[in-house]
Amino acid sequence: MQGIRLIIGLALLWLISGGFMGVALKAFWGLDWVGSCASLNLLLSRLLLAWITHNEERQKVLYDGAEKENEDELSLAALLVGFPVVLIVVAALWWLMAQFVA
Repeated sequence: MQGIRLIIGLALLWLISGGFMGVALKAFWGLDWVGSCASLNLLLSRLLLAWITHNEERQKVLYDGAEKENEDELSLAALLVGFPVVLIVVAALWWLMAQFVA
């Protein structure tokens, strides 16, 4: 059950970050790509999750946490959370720039 919550939480985080990017693009360039960006982000997150969980060690790190011997695999699992957070920050900056430039 914990694994399902993690997968749904990650999917929502990636979907929201894609929506933020779409809103930022709309504010900055007038492109209405909110749905497209959210869908693309969701697809990329599912592909990244499939690639990470294809390896049993990475899957264990993702669902159970890192142990001392597999700390190298932690960076791939952190990418699943870190990248959408960075996208949200960049989208917020683009949106702010659009408010002050236009």
